[in-house]
Amino acid sequence: MTRREGTALETVDMNLGTLSDPLFEHALSRPDVPALVQRETRLTYSGLAGLVGRSSVHLHALGVRPGEVVAVGLGFGIDAVVLTLALLRLGAIPVDVAGIRPAGLALPIARFQVRRVLAPAVIEVPEGVVCHAVDAPFHTLIAGLGGDRRNARDPAAVHLLHLAPDRRGGPKAITVTQHQMQARMRTARLLFPAVFAPGPSPMMLLSGGMGFAVMTLMAVQFALGGPVGLLPPDPDAGRTARLIAGAGDAVALVPEAVCRKFLEIAPAEGLLFPKLRGLIRATSLLSPAEGEALARRVAAKVWPMHGSAATGLVAGSLPGPCGAGVWAEAADGAGQVVPPGTVGHLRYRGPGVSFGLYRAPAEEQGAEGFRGGWYVGGEVGMVAIDGTITVTGQAGDLLRRRGLDMFLPQIEDAIREYSGTEDAAVVAIIPPGEKEPLLIGIVVPKGAPDLAGLARHCAAALPVERRPDRLAFVKELPRLADGKIDRRKLAGMAVRGEAAKQGHA
Repeated sequence: MTRREGTALETVDMNLGTLSDPLFEHALSRPDVPALVQRETRLTYSGLAGLVGRSSVHLHALGVRPGEVVAVGLGFGIDAVVLTLALLRLGAIPVDVAGIRPAGLALPIARFQVRRVLAPAVIEVPEGVVCHAVDAPFHTLIAGLGGDRRNARDPAAVHLLHLAPDRRGGPKAITVTQHQMQARMRTARLLFPAVFAPGPSPMMLLSGGMGFAVMTLMAVQFALGGPVGLLPPDPDAGRTARLIAGAGDAVALVPEAVCRKFLEIAPAEGLLFPKLRGLIRATSLLSPAEGEALARRVAAKVWPMHGSAATGLVAGSLPGPCGAGVWAEAADGAGQVVPPGTVGHLRYRGPGVSFGLYRAPAEEQGAEGFRGGWYVGGEVGMVAIDGTITVTGQAGDLLRRRGLDMFLPQIEDAIREYSGTEDAAVVAIIPPGEKEPLLIGIVVPKGAPDLAGLARHCAAALPVERRPDRLAFVKELPRLADGKIDRRKLAGMAVRGEAAKQGHA
């Protein structure tokens, strides 16, 4: 498992019993090499392995047992990393809840049958649940211990839970097994060959919390024996920038909101991070222009990444091919594969793709899209004949009506071609007692609304099956934080009749 200088990456064993195993191997072969850094705190592999082992002993003494779900609400820092690894080493199932306020913990605690919560201080928890404060006395107890409580459970069993947004507003956790985590590590390593190249490892700077990307990249870096640096959230982007700039040869995983702040403080000439080996960012929120600006003003190498808690890392850029071990298809609303280059619901499968939600009702499992070995998320797009994926929108952008799939942005583009249109959106509503949805075209007009002229344009520009059933005008389209049309809110406006000058197309 230990990587020697110049060794090909393919020879590094990713078949780990637990994610903490490499720490203990490196502690024997290279004990003084830096492993985990957060500001002034630096842990070598020997120090980190000892801390993880002692923590597993202490957690066991507190009553934590293999297979038990433990909520970790410790923010993003050394405590969160060490205790997550210790729980995995002990065979428990950690779930990061740092982003949930104490008042909101009751739902996930009940759904996931959590009996223990790790938090910086004692917080109020439901009856029957124990909160362990990870404070100075907690650390003192660990420091006085020795030994290790390694328990390598069945690698096909659930080892880790990732919370993910739920469109219904309830708690949702993606299951990840050890086998799936190992597959994700292999995919990540091959998606970023310049990051995980043979030779001395760059510092892997991670930020954004204990999400799927952080966990995957951290696990690969530890397997290869490289250093990991933690960048906890900081409202001062300048402070974060100084930490990154001071790391020297490093790779930084940075949330897109922070990328935007870096663009604000980047110098007019040159790069904000001239020594950085590369910047890894998600592909979802930044516009193409912002992505180009990052490569021009922030770091010479910028790697977009695409994936989710359910799939792990899928691609290193979009449009782009799937990484090794991941397969993608586009399917229509009836679940049938569509021809290459046709817009459909994107679905993924592979050894790293999750098989479902943890303790979720059957109807929610189906809604999430775990069917027949495929994961169908909330994206629509195209898969080219060479396997290149292009994401064109979200699930709400693709409507099935009268046996046909309709990509709403294409209809919107046709409406925008009318000279009297400033902006346009299309939503679907199902009237009471009806089964088929009605298409409502909602338009921001240029000047005075011209319903008759717009209707004539739609009749000429769109086939009858894709033509809006009704047209309406508004002063402004509601949008989400990422700039996309808020179709849910717009549909509500259409149902309530808040759009002016409604009429049939």
